[in-house]
Amino acid sequence: MNSGVQPSSVDLNYKPRRLNKVIELWEDGQPMYYTSAGLTPGVDAYGQGVKLARTYADCIAVEFEHTAFDMVMLTEFMRGIVDGGPTRSGHRMPCVYVASPVIGMNEPYAWPIAGISARCWIAA
Repeated sequence: MNSGVQPSSVDLNYKPRRLNKVIELWEDGQPMYYTSAGLTPGVDAYGQGVKLARTYADCIAVEFEHTAFDMVMLTEFMRGIVDGGPTRSGHRMPCVYVASPVIGMNEPYAWPIAGISARCWIAA
């Protein structure tokens, strides 16, 4: 039975009710906290994903708006997120969002959005 209240980290009977904790927090009127993925040139993206799968944060921000748009790095990071899970709250993986270098509202710029979506959905 779900009480509708976000559980403490010591509730051994807690079962996730949504894909990730951020959705549950929003439903409960609670704030969510995020951290940066820290994906920069030279960083082991897979290892960073494994490490961040158990982060204190509810959500992880991947920054491509002002850094290199590296889809291989995103793929490896998402693979690490899944392999490093589940999260401390018991979810398969934390929420991950990507700041895209383009809006993607017209045809010539839609491909980056499709690439980001494909890599994130495959992981979920």
